[in-house]
Amino acid sequence: MSFLSVTFMVFCSILIILYYTVPKRMQKVVLLAGNYLFYMWADYRYLYFILFTTLNTFFFAKKLGRLNKKQQRLKDVEKEESGLSGKERVKRLAKTKKRIMLTAVFINFGILVVLKYGADAIGIYNSVATMMGIQESPVISIIVPLGISFYTFQTMSYILDVYRAKYLPETRLFDYALFVAFFPQLVQGPISRYNQLSPQLKKNHDFSFRNISYGLQLVLWGLFKKLVIADRISAMTETIFQNYEYYQGAYVLFVAVFYSLQVYADFSAGMDIAGGIAEILDIKLVDNFKRPFFADNLAEYWRRWHISLNDWLRDYVFYPITVSKAFVKMGKFFRKVFGNTFGKYFAVYIATFIVRIINAIWHGGSPKYFVNGFYNGMIIIIGIQCRPFSQKLANFFKVKTQSAGWKLFGIIRTFMLISLGRVIVKAENVKVAYRMLSSIVTTFNPWIWFDGSLFQLGISQKEFYLLIFALIVLLLVSLMQEKGICIRDKIQEQGIFTRWGIYYAALLLVLLCGVYGIGYDTAGFIYMQF
Repeated sequence: MSFLSVTFMVFCSILIILYYTVPKRMQKVVLLAGNYLFYMWADYRYLYFILFTTLNTFFFAKKLGRLNKKQQRLKDVEKEESGLSGKERVKRLAKTKKRIMLTAVFINFGILVVLKYGADAIGIYNSVATMMGIQESPVISIIVPLGISFYTFQTMSYILDVYRAKYLPETRLFDYALFVAFFPQLVQGPISRYNQLSPQLKKNHDFSFRNISYGLQLVLWGLFKKLVIADRISAMTETIFQNYEYYQGAYVLFVAVFYSLQVYADFSAGMDIAGGIAEILDIKLVDNFKRPFFADNLAEYWRRWHISLNDWLRDYVFYPITVSKAFVKMGKFFRKVFGNTFGKYFAVYIATFIVRIINAIWHGGSPKYFVNGFYNGMIIIIGIQCRPFSQKLANFFKVKTQSAGWKLFGIIRTFMLISLGRVIVKAENVKVAYRMLSSIVTTFNPWIWFDGSLFQLGISQKEFYLLIFALIVLLLVSLMQEKGICIRDKIQEQGIFTRWGIYYAALLLVLLCGVYGIGYDTAGFIYMQF
């Protein structure tokens, strides 16, 4: 059930009406039923997987919660009836807890890896088998449940937080199931934390015109980004990527820039629609984007892009690696051998590589995703390692690093580095990506930016100008948001005629300027594929 389909609109309308008309004690029942109906609409078999994840993580967490209580009691006493010291018993419980946590992680991430990457693994094996002249593995059809990456990461954050005794485990299976399967965020995110989302789902909710208004505004903004911007760019980027032998040189620079804009508009649009629907239901989802293209370095970019995933990787992968005893010892050793700079950041470099590669293969299992993760990790590490030299160079040439011009240079540099990396992911394979990127320096054709060639890539000249206008609107809104201005609050402050004039103008813009396919079947969301 696509976010852009008439079926989804009817489904949401009926659900919202029921949600606010039934007795408040029944709101959660309506919402959970709606969650599972939404999920089953894609394929009823998907429900088995999400139910299994819900059940096993619920009971694993309850077991961890009981051990946490027992461990805390033992810390308060020195001796137990068994004669063992309190510290020894605490250590035993810690090992038991760790074993249970690792079992939960292994089972659920194991399911994710097998279902999501099994077909890619078989394909890679068969390619190697063909080269070596050995028997290939038969191709197996594997079901990949919708949104399995999102709900797996969400439940694993819950397990790890309970393991760390960050909060008590949920005691009611019904409430926990609601947290796992909340439908607006199920297929595109964000990856919510239990202590942020679950308390909101548990409480009763009153009907509010403000929530309805703000939620619909956010949905409309998402539709603008998706239908007017992302899908219009898609026509051009698909033309170039599908005919890469013909479109070389400056075309690759063009597609790198515009594909980055497409991915941002598409993914953030999905977040806006999900967030808007949740807001109508009086639920606030975490922000997943904070104007990432205003970042002037890669580290800041990843703090602004897909925030919930990158925060997950920071909290559960990056920090544990950097503070582990093994890496602290290795850092001291490398300080002696290679100097303070490399030794100081050794654990950071390793953790950065691991995080960026996990982030990349989270999107897919083919080699091109691994290469993209390596590329992003390498750029971040080079940036950190060269920071002292860059500062000296700036001082030598008397560059004002706090100036707006230098900030703009950093933004453009970061955007281009990210954009070139996206070519690796979008290209058919690594070999094709290399051919496309290398053509930037081997094929000289800058005139295509000015001679009308860009108007032959799937959209007309008028549509191209409309796209530029829409991107300017997106830029202006983003600049206002970057300055802390809430657009929806500003609209709400206007008089009724001005306010509704803005609503109708925005709606007409989407209806008249949106890109629709045959039978008004819009292009699917990019991230709904993962």
